[in-house]
Amino acid sequence: MQRLAAAGLTPSNWDPQQQAEHDRLLRYRKSDQREFERAYRGVEHLRTRRATRRREKRAIAVANAAIASKNAQKPAVEVPPPPPPAEPDTWDQRVFVKIVDGAVTIRNYLTNANFRLLASLQPRPDTRILRTFRFPHGVPAEFEWMLPPEQRQPGATYAQWMPLTTWFKITEEEEKRGAFFDPRTWHATDIKEFSSNRPRAA
Repeated sequence: MQRLAAAGLTPSNWDPQQQAEHDRLLRYRKSDQREFERAYRGVEHLRTRRATRRREKRAIAVANAAIASKNAQKPAVEVPPPPPPAEPDTWDQRVFVKIVDGAVTIRNYLTNANFRLLASLQPRPDTRILRTFRFPHGVPAEFEWMLPPEQRQPGATYAQWMPLTTWFKITEEEEKRGAFFDPRTWHATDIKEFSSNRPRAA
């Protein structure tokens, strides 16, 4: 966009190639904004669902305590509900891998730097990371280790569950290599992975 503006011409004086390039850049920016907003809505939905699940567990604990008290024919006493089972604190990181004009572009939401900033605020010891890779245009060659050939279709996803400490080790090594790599080569037993292939609508 800066290069187009540097020519000193108003948009009405652009040639067809300049106008087409400007329009294409606007489409890319709108597409990125839509994907970010979709990811943000997913995070908000997940947060609401967790809060609802905690309330349901507390309600079930109170009901079970009341039934046990009645069956034992004990005087009615106010039984405080037991605390709900602690669930691991999960942080989500999404990696969008696109193929635009034959070139592979990769963007992280949140970035590794932002995750490390969050980690500096003393997270819970059981914090784990859900890192999800999305391939809206298909799976590039450098990511083929993630999925079998029949699943390398546009719309495929691949995800990894891992402890925060493992995430630190893997991302530091990836930044040294300048590429994502298969963590199974480390025989990391604390990583769980799953994948799916949802073909893109025509």
